[in-house]
Amino acid sequence: MMGYRLRKLWKESGQNILRHRFLSFASFLIMAITMTFVSVLLLVVLNLHSLSQQVEDSVEIQTFLISTTTEEELPALESKIEALENVASVTFVSREEALKQLIAHYGSAFELFEGDTNPLYDKFEVKVRDKTTINQTAKQLEKLPAVYQARYGSEAADNLLGSLRVFRRFGLLFTAIALLVTMLVLFFTLMMSIKARQAEIQTRILIGATPNYIRRPFILQSILLTLTGGVVALAVSLIGYGVFLSRFRQSVAASGYQLCTLFQAGVPILVILLVGSLLFGWLSARLAVSSSMDYPK
Repeated sequence: MMGYRLRKLWKESGQNILRHRFLSFASFLIMAITMTFVSVLLLVVLNLHSLSQQVEDSVEIQTFLISTTTEEELPALESKIEALENVASVTFVSREEALKQLIAHYGSAFELFEGDTNPLYDKFEVKVRDKTTINQTAKQLEKLPAVYQARYGSEAADNLLGSLRVFRRFGLLFTAIALLVTMLVLFFTLMMSIKARQAEIQTRILIGATPNYIRRPFILQSILLTLTGGVVALAVSLIGYGVFLSRFRQSVAASGYQLCTLFQAGVPILVILLVGSLLFGWLSARLAVSSSMDYPK
C-alpha cells in the first residue's frame, strides 16, 4: 500500500511538471540562476573570511632595538616582552638574519648592505592574542628599555582588516537578501501553478480528497524543481571557481595569501545549496498551497 502511494505521488508530481512546462521551467531557471548568484556570493564571503584570518594572523609588532643593545641584555628583555598580557609569542631576529630575509624576498640588489653597511636593527617579532588591542600593546613595548620603536603597520593594517570585515558583512547581507527573493519568487510561481489547476483541485476536494493528499504532489514537485536548480547552480559555481583558481591562485599566493581550495569552498557550498534548495522548495510549496487552497470547514 505504501509503495503504491509513493509511486502515485511521484507520478502525479511528474505529471504536474509536464502539464505546466512553462511554469515548471521558470521555477527551475529562477532557482538555478538565483542559487548560482548565491553560491558566488558565498564563495566571495568564504574567501574574504579566509583572507581576513590570514591578515590577522600575519599582523605582528616589529619591535626594533637600539643599536647599542648587547646580547647579554636580550634574554631579560625577551622575558619582559613575554610577560605582557596580550603577547602570544616572541621571536628574535638579528639584523643579519633580517637582511638575509630581505635579499631572499626582494633580490640580490640588497646584498650591497651586507657587513658593516647593514642599516637594519635587531628586532623582536611579537604576535598578540587580541588584535583589537594591538595598538595598546605596541605602546607598552615602546616603553621597555632598549626598545627603539614598535610598529605593526598601524593605520594600514587597521584599514585593511576593517575593510575585509565590512565586505564580509555586506556579502552575508546580500546572500540573505538573495535567498529571501528566491523563496518569494518560488512561492508566487508555484501559487500560479496551483491557481491554474484550481478547478481540478476543487473537484478532488468535493469527492473527498484529504488536504495532505492534494498538498503532497505540489510539495514534491517544488522540491524536485528547486533541487535540480540547486544541483545545476552547484556545478556551474564550482566549475567556474576551479577555472578562477587555476588562473589567479599563483598571483594571490605571490602576495603572501592563499585562496580557499576547491575542496574547502566546495563542501560548505554543497551543503548550503542542497539543503537550501530542499528547504526553499518545501517551504515555498507549503506557503503557496496553504494560501491558495480553500478546504471545506
